[in-house]
Amino acid sequence: MNNELKWSITSLEKRTRLYQAISFLAPIILGLIFSLVYELELSFKVFLYFILFLVIQSIIFLLINRLLPQKETNYLLTDDKLTILAGNKIKEYPWNEFEYFYSSRKWTNSEFYPKKREVMGDSYYLRKKSKNFISKLYKNFLVIYSKPENDKDVNDFLSNHLPARASIKDELGLISYEFKDRQLKIAFLVSGIFWIIVLIIFLLITASKPKKVDPKIQDLRVVLAMNKIDMEAVSLSFKEDYGYTLLACDYNSAMTSFCSDIEKETGVKPTIHSNKEEFCFYVKLNLPYGEKDDYYCIDRHLNSGYTTNPAPEEGGGCDGKTFNCANVRQ
Repeated sequence: MNNELKWSITSLEKRTRLYQAISFLAPIILGLIFSLVYELELSFKVFLYFILFLVIQSIIFLLINRLLPQKETNYLLTDDKLTILAGNKIKEYPWNEFEYFYSSRKWTNSEFYPKKREVMGDSYYLRKKSKNFISKLYKNFLVIYSKPENDKDVNDFLSNHLPARASIKDELGLISYEFKDRQLKIAFLVSGIFWIIVLIIFLLITASKPKKVDPKIQDLRVVLAMNKIDMEAVSLSFKEDYGYTLLACDYNSAMTSFCSDIEKETGVKPTIHSNKEEFCFYVKLNLPYGEKDDYYCIDRHLNSGYTTNPAPEEGGGCDGKTFNCANVRQ
C-alpha cells in the first residue's frame, strides 16, 4: 500500500502565521531588550529607542503581510515523490533527487521551540542533489512548511525517506531556496531599506546641525587668546616708536588670528583701547557671573582677570580715557 500525506496552507493561514510569529516573538524580544538595558545599565531613553525600533519593525512586517499577495500551497507526500502545488505552479520531486533534510527543531532554541511549533508548525529544508557543474557552485534546498497539527506526521514521513541532518547553520557557501515563503524575505528587505534611509537622514541632520560646545571650554580658549594678545602688546612696545598706539586686531597676522579665535568662540572681537603708553582690552564671555554678564579684561599693569563691568560709566575703567580693568576678580 502506497502511503501518502497531504495538507494545504491557505493564504489566510499564511497571513495568520506571521501575526502569530510576531505575537509569539514580541514578548521574548522585549524581555531580551529589557535584560540588555538592565545588564549594561543603559538609560531609559535608550530603552525607548529599542521599543520604538521593535514597534516600527512589527508595523513594517504587518503591512507587508497585509499587502503582499499570498497563494495557497498544497503538499502531497507519497512513497515515490513529493508534490507541491502553489497557485498555478506545480512541481514533482522524486525522493532520489534529495540527499538529506533539516528541521528547524534541530537548531531552534529548545526552550522556545515547542511553543513556536504549537503556534506556527515547522519548516523543513530538503537538500537537492547537484546535477551539473553549475549546480555544484551553490546548495539548493526545497522548503516545505508543516502545520501545528500535522508536524509530527511530516517529520516522521520525511525521516522514513531521507536522512536527517543536525543543523542547516552548518552549511557554508551559496544557498538557494525553492518554495520558501517570500513575505518575510521581502519584509526584511523593505525594513532594511527603511532603516538605511532613516540612518542617512539622521547622519545628514547630525552633520548639518552645529555641534554644541561647552561654554566653559569656549571661555578658556578666549582667555588663552587674550593672553596671547597681551604678549603681542608687550613685544610691540619694543618694536615700534609709537608705543602701544598701533595695537589693534589688524596690526599684523598674529593679532588677526588671535582676534579671529576670540570671535569664533564669543561672536565678537575684543574691544581694544591704547595710546603710546597704555593699553587695555576686554571681551564678553559666554558664561555669566551670577545674573550679570561676565568679561575678561587685561591692561598694561598686569591687572587682568574676570569682571562684570570692565568700563564703568563713572570712569576709571577700560574706556579709552583710562586704561585700567575695573573690579577685576583674579
